[in-house]
Amino acid sequence: MLAGCEKELKEHKVTGQIKQELAKMKKKQAPEAQAREIHGTIELHPDRTLDQLMGARLFVFVRPEGQSSGPPLAVKRYDSYRLPFEFTIGPADAMIEGIPFEGMLTLSARLDADGSPKSGPGDIEGRIAVTPGSKNVTLILDSLIAPDPAMQVAGTITLSEALQSKAPEGASLFIIARKAGALAGGPPLAVKRLTSPTFPLDFTIGQSNTMLPGALFEGSIELHVRLDQDGTVRPSPGDIEGRMQSNAGDANVQLVLNSLIEG
Repeated sequence: MLAGCEKELKEHKVTGQIKQELAKMKKKQAPEAQAREIHGTIELHPDRTLDQLMGARLFVFVRPEGQSSGPPLAVKRYDSYRLPFEFTIGPADAMIEGIPFEGMLTLSARLDADGSPKSGPGDIEGRIAVTPGSKNVTLILDSLIAPDPAMQVAGTITLSEALQSKAPEGASLFIIARKAGALAGGPPLAVKRLTSPTFPLDFTIGQSNTMLPGALFEGSIELHVRLDQDGTVRPSPGDIEGRMQSNAGDANVQLVLNSLIEG
């Protein structure tokens, strides 16, 4: 009997989900809803970089003009995307049924490092004024939310003079941070990847680069940098490494790539 009840509840839940999706599709197909949809492209400003936002989610919001907080009028989240990214958002994406999608609106988008709808340090945002039905909108992600200096490490990475002739061309630079004493084989606290670096290189790594939700970039930190010839996370012969101990909040770390991985 219990199994039958569970099956019925499961079927009811699935049926409810299907009905919700059908209602949303119907609403989206309504001519008046389609006429109010906003279409355009989201682009990343050339002065910004995605290196510190590996795996970031893309959020798109619509709010009434002048409203900067509280629930948005409409929102969409994308876990998979490639910039520049073509988007559509409209009445079918409204947070609350029946709220009018009209008047002057603020369209905004955010690359979010931790996947939370709430903005945080290291996220990259952009916004523009639009009206319902706007087409060919170009939204530029150009505003970096400043990280908390107390929850990052900053400094300079240099390549040992003795190993400069052995630096692989087209290499990637991995900056890896772990809590002091953490298992070497476990997931790192934070990771950052830079392509085709030149040295000396100024760097930061911190809270916005953490790998797991809820992880805090604080306390004693072990830094490991690797100039990697094949761009993979795993080290291999010919890569050049460097390590040092630091603390969250350090701002003038001097890290040297001085160890060649032998074959």
